[in-house]
Amino acid sequence: MRDLSRELDEVYATAIQAGLADPSRRDLLLAWLPTGLTTELKQVSTPAHQLRADLQALLQHELTYRTPALTTWLENAERLTDYLPGVPSVFAAMRRTLNAALLDTSGDASPPPSPAQAGPAPVLGIQFLSARPATTGALGLGIELRAIREKLQAGLYRDRLRLGEVEGAVRLTAIEELIRRSEAAILHVSAHGNRDGHLQLEGDGGAPAEIGPRQFRRVIDLVNSDRAADRLIQLVILNACNSAAVAEELVTGTVRYAVGTTEEVHDDAAIAFASGFYSALADSKSIQYAFDSGCLQIDLLPPHLRRYEQAFKLFCAPDTDPKRSFLAPR
Repeated sequence: MRDLSRELDEVYATAIQAGLADPSRRDLLLAWLPTGLTTELKQVSTPAHQLRADLQALLQHELTYRTPALTTWLENAERLTDYLPGVPSVFAAMRRTLNAALLDTSGDASPPPSPAQAGPAPVLGIQFLSARPATTGALGLGIELRAIREKLQAGLYRDRLRLGEVEGAVRLTAIEELIRRSEAAILHVSAHGNRDGHLQLEGDGGAPAEIGPRQFRRVIDLVNSDRAADRLIQLVILNACNSAAVAEELVTGTVRYAVGTTEEVHDDAAIAFASGFYSALADSKSIQYAFDSGCLQIDLLPPHLRRYEQAFKLFCAPDTDPKRSFLAPR
């Protein structure tokens, strides 16, 4: 196997220059690595020496066990430095060199794919729909939307998720059209819900117009029936009061995952849940982890708001495992 020490020295020097030796960055650089591996990494006295030790240990682990240890570190480093001209390319070059070295030892003489050959990573769109009929109370839609944008932008894998279409004052008669014209795989609905399990959209003159669980499932199933398998709406977030019945109905159709609530929920709790959920999703965490992260953010609110954590429910299609499902894979 070729000697990779020269390339590793270049990665180390670039990482030092980019500030990646800062101890606060280490957890981000080690994200997605198995816990058993990270706990075995040697602890040393200075940040620069720690960075060097981590790089050497991860390289040795990858060469020995053929698991993406250093490769994962390099991917994380690319994303943490994507605003620095020329820096991510050093980490990408090391990934390609390492990949080629591993292929050489396996007897495969074919070169590793170039970035152009490999093609861009798939991007999952998020469609945000909201409604606030004139006779209902105000919602913190602007705050919720801003929180989602900020969390997605801060994510390690923010290039895999895109908040695209944002539609306000959604009318009942237009909802199928709006969803049909979207390419989003994730649908986020921020609206009111009543105790009968119906969502309140807008009708003529801004008056409330209800859509029930069965009707909403028909809308989504119709849209999905005309989409390719890799373009289906996979996840629906119903950040609306009393929306659990709708979420539960959705997963009996073509939706794999849906989130709803079992009671009226305070806006601050709904916004906290959305912040935690999308933050984890943008870090390529599983559906279950993202849901638990959203619930955790509610538990961190002032005491009088914490009870709303129990109102949020995750529903899954029978053949799915939310702990092993990743909508934004690395």
